[in-house]
Amino acid sequence: MLADIAAGHGFDRDEALRLMNDPRELATTEQLAVAAANQGIQGVPFFVFDGKFAMSGAQPEEVFERAFAELLKPEVASQ
Repeated sequence: MLADIAAGHGFDRDEALRLMNDPRELATTEQLAVAAANQGIQGVPFFVFDGKFAMSGAQPEEVFERAFAELLKPEVASQ
């Protein structure tokens, strides 16, 4: 059960159950999933940097370094 998994990672089991059954939390999760799908996000991990650059899937450290270097360029950072 999902609450047991949450508890296994240090979360309070009863609180996890409460949140999983809270209609507001479920609505928020659904809204986030729809927003992600509308942006073309179809899997995890998925990274969005400063709302300007997106990267899908697990990537080597070098790919992150290149992404950060690109985003830190003055012409990109000022956009």
